[in-house]
Formats: sequence, C-alpha cells, structure tokens
Amino acid sequence: MAEERDGGLGDNRMRQLLEDSGILFFALSNESPRRILTLSGSVTQITGYESEELIGKPMEDLLHADDWAEDTVDHPSSSLSGDMRALRIDGSEVWIRVSSRLIETDEGTQTVGIGLVIDSLKRRELVLRKRVESDSLTGLMSREAFLDRLMRELDEHDHTFDPDHVEDEQHIAIAIVDLDAFRQINETLGHPVGDEVLRLAGQRLAALDDERVVICRLGGDEFGVLILDVDDERELARIGSGILEAIATPTILAGVELQSRASIGISLADEGATSVEMLRQADIAMYQAKSNRTGIAFYSETTETMTTEQLTSAARLRRNMEDELVMWFQPIVDLWTGETMGVEGLARWDHPDRGILTPADFMAAIELGGLAERLDLWAIESIAEMGGLVSRTGEPLQLSLNVTADGLRSARLIPRLKRLSESGGFDLRNLKIEISERAVQEDIMSLQPMLLQLRELGIGISLDDFGTGFSSLTRLRELPFTEVKMDRTFVSRVTEDTTNEAIVRSTVELSRALGLQVVAEGVEEEATSRAVAAMGCTMAQGYYFGRPMSVTDLVTARMILLADAVVQDVG
Repeated sequence: MAEERDGGLGDNRMRQLLEDSGILFFALSNESPRRILTLSGSVTQITGYESEELIGKPMEDLLHADDWAEDTVDHPSSSLSGDMRALRIDGSEVWIRVSSRLIETDEGTQTVGIGLVIDSLKRRELVLRKRVESDSLTGLMSREAFLDRLMRELDEHDHTFDPDHVEDEQHIAIAIVDLDAFRQINETLGHPVGDEVLRLAGQRLAALDDERVVICRLGGDEFGVLILDVDDERELARIGSGILEAIATPTILAGVELQSRASIGISLADEGATSVEMLRQADIAMYQAKSNRTGIAFYSETTETMTTEQLTSAARLRRNMEDELVMWFQPIVDLWTGETMGVEGLARWDHPDRGILTPADFMAAIELGGLAERLDLWAIESIAEMGGLVSRTGEPLQLSLNVTADGLRSARLIPRLKRLSESGGFDLRNLKIEISERAVQEDIMSLQPMLLQLRELGIGISLDDFGTGFSSLTRLRELPFTEVKMDRTFVSRVTEDTTNEAIVRSTVELSRALGLQVVAEGVEEEATSRAVAAMGCTMAQGYYFGRPMSVTDLVTARMILLADAVVQDVG
C-alpha cells in the first residue's frame, strides 16, 4: 500500500535523489478540490511546513490565488504546470517551477509532478520585465509596452467597427509629444537637469485627468499618448492643448526658471490601421507642428507630402550646408545722410536644381532637421570672414545677423565668438545680433543670460520684427537691447493708414526714450523713407536703398565709393 500511497512515484532511490537536490515532488487527487496525497520532505525546506501538515489539504491552499488557475480547479483532468508562488508558513512567497502529468494508479487517476525553486531567477526576470515594460527615468510605460497596448486596442477596434454607423464610432488616436529645444537644455545646463526636465514632463503627462489617455516615453525627449474613445479632431485638439499647457508650467531647475514647450503630432486611426503606420503618421505630423510652430498638427496626405519635401531638403542641408549656403548682404542706411552704416547678413541657399533660395524656402527644413544651431554658427563664421573683407574697402561696417533662439541657447556660441575675436581679428563691437520678438516672448527667461553675455563682449542686440508679437517695450527694458527694428508690416503702410502711422510714431518715441536705436524695415518707396525720418527714425533698410546682394557685389560697390572718394580728394 505504501507504493500506492506514493502516487506511483516508483523508485525510492529516485525520490531520495530529488529530495537531496531540494526538488519538491508531489501527488494530487483528481477530484475537486485537488487534495495533496503525497509531498516530499523538501517541502519543509521550501515553505516551513512539515509534509504531514499538508497531506489531505487542497493544493490551492499552498499556492498564491493568482497563480492557481480556475480551470485547474474546475477541470481536474488537466495537469499542473508553470511558474507559481508557494506560500511559506510565515506568509511570504517563494517562486517554484512546476511540471506534472496525469498517471493511472491503483487508487485512480492522479497528478504527479515536481517543483523546482526558482525564486532568485524569477525575481530577476520580473525586474527585467519591468524594465522592458516601464521607462526607468520617468516610470511611464515603455515604448514596447505602449506599442503592444496600441496593437491590442486597434485589433479590438477593427473587430467592433461598424461601417454602417461610422458617424457614431468612437475613434482611437495616438499623439507624439516632442519637447522643443531639449538638446540645448542638455548642452547648457547639463544632462542631470535635462533628465529632471524629462521626469517633470512625464509626471505632468501622467497627471492628466483623463482615463482614456495612456502615456509612455518613446525615447529621448519624445512621449507617446494613446487616446481612446474620442469623437473627432476637435476633442483631440482640446486634449492636445491640455498637454501643451501642462508641459509649459514654469519650474526652477539649477537656479534657472525653465518653461518647456512641445510640438504634438496626432494620427487618427482608420479601419485596418497598424501601430507602425500610426506612429509614422504621428511623427510626420509632429515634425510639421515643429516646423510651423503651431504646437499641434494632424496627419494628412498633404502634411506627409510637405514634410517629406522638407525632410529631403533637411537631409541635403545636413550633408552640404557649408558648401551650398552663401551669405548675402542688404544695406542699412542713415536716413539723414544716405550713407550706408551697416549691412544685414542674410543666408541664401544656392541650390543646384532650384537656384538661389531665401530662408522662406528652407527655414522649415532647417527647423525640421534640427539644424538651426548649425546654421547660426555657420552664419557667424561667414559674416566674420566676409566682414573682414568688406572692411578693407573702406570704414568698417556694422554687421547685423539674425540668430535663432536655438543658436542663442547653444553652449558653443560664446566660445566661437571669442575665438573669432582673438584669433581671427574680428572686432565684436562691429557685430549686432538680431533676435525676433516672437522668440523673445516665447523664451525670455532662458535667453536673458546669453544676451547679457553677448553685451559684455561688446556685441549689439537688436529686437527684430517688432510689432509682430505684441510685446511691451517697457517690459523688454529688463533685456539688454540696443536697437529695435520695426516690422515691415507697419512701416510699408505708414503713409496709407493712420493706425500704422500712430504705431510707428509711438514706437520711435518710446524707443528713443529708452535709449534704443530704431531701424525701419521694409522701406520700398521714397515717401515711406521721408515719413519715418520725419517721425524721428534715423536708420532704415529696404529695397528703396538696396536689395540683398552677394559679397562680390557689395565689395564692388564699396570699391566704387572708395575710388570716388579718392578722386574727390585728389581733385
């Protein structure tokens, strides 16, 4: 009977060998509940229980409830296999790997098997799984887990899709949220601050009060958002605006007030959509939002065409920027004397197929490709080199150059300027950096330290396109501007519209009261030149005084003036 009681385990020597190895062996009844018929003595080492205590008790009493499958109870004919948590006498748990099979004995059908302790192995496996399923920096869902969830949701959506009631359908959408100017934060403030920016962004996204939203970190400075059960694009736009608002909440890190901004691309699922395709579409839309600075963009075939063209241009510029970009110059004149006092350097792309292109044709590609900083550093090198050449044809000119917010945040800007000054003989007092009013408005706090450093080097700071961003000149007193350039939108209509005349007049008066030089942009007619001069504006720029020209044409014009001056002196 002893052999029968052992559930047909057979050879005692094999049982002893298993027990000496710490392997648990058992036999269970096949009726419900499945009671323990035999347990080896190793159960004491594993759980703290004596085997005699457990004989006759249901096996489920020894296992964690989540690991005791219902079909194992309801269908005793099935065997028992898999990784399970055994319950210790002190209430703790230990992982064991169980393998069993059904056998026929004199006492009927029984489940006979063995269990191997795998606790340390299983816990390492769970840690690794958690690392795969969650992002270690932010604690959000990982990219892999996010895509898996998206695939399951899309599959379920396709199964419930009713083509006869499309207007009543609830939709699935995904959004890619990309933090703007994140690389500059890493470079200027360091990676620990950059990591904290990512953690804060993750916390703010995770705190969104919408149970339909699933958040993940896709990698780098990109986050993924799965949005379930939405009605239309208007609702998605509302959710997107909430995301932008949450991310833009100012915070102080490393003693600096930072206000993150983001670009969001959204893809709405069609019937049969795949996770890979939706992610690609959202990525395209995100790049469009970034290049257009609209904050949010939805995917469309038109968007894809535009973005593809811009990406193609960005790829070419990445390869050939220094070889194909050239610097042109437009005169800035003294309205009282007509003398050219300076020039503004303007980038042009000498495209092999499309000819000379202005920034309006390629700045979207520059932004899309993350090339703004590289463009600015190239422009500074170019204007320093060309400025030295031009200055040898007469009195040194004031050289103005528009620099993007990305360029101003670059950790390489100040060292590059110092090198040009110290080794290249470039007098930084002849340089004037222009920054658009909109860029100042969007990032006034982080730009302030860099603008102060530029002024310490003797470089002038010009507020460009004033009037387009509706800034207050009084508020901008806290920034070290030396000049205001009035936007051409107001200047070009100053003789036609009393409102524009009032805006230009008040800008000139307030700027002069603050000690700032004023330049009128977009002067294309003599009447406009006379009007702004009568209002007290002393400097102007526009087609009336000269179109942008190559450095060769500029040098030629300067040499003619120099020759005329020499002839007059001789005469």
